[in-house]
Amino acid sequence: MPRVRRRLTSAVFSGDVEPLEEIVLASDTTIRIIGDMKPVRFIGTARETLARFPKAARLRAGHELFMVQAGRDPTNWRPMPDIGPGAGEIRVRLATGAFRVFFVASLGDAVYVLHACQKKTMRTGRRDLDVARQRYREASTDAQAR
Repeated sequence: MPRVRRRLTSAVFSGDVEPLEEIVLASDTTIRIIGDMKPVRFIGTARETLARFPKAARLRAGHELFMVQAGRDPTNWRPMPDIGPGAGEIRVRLATGAFRVFFVASLGDAVYVLHACQKKTMRTGRRDLDVARQRYREASTDAQAR
């Protein structure tokens, strides 16, 4: 297996592989190289707040944001039209608590992470929603400026 990994890595980094091309390995495993992924832009303190999540929550949220970057829907999410058009909420539930990441992928050419928080009650806090709405406006302004 290490021989295949080295061959794949050298092909990807040497530029011999076109984006979105499928590479079929000897073990019949298909790996898809993703070409046109949207960059992630964090608004305000969203990155710092997300960095304070427990490791398992950070990993799950990071994977879900990767799915959004690749143009797919996260596993556990819901639209949040009260924050703004196209806004969504990634939901991460662990034994250590419930965590939320508010994002929007429909503004410009990027995924904007608006806010991240840990939920303490059944309802999302008013302050968290207000922060997400304000940062949505900032993201909208940023997208128009680019």
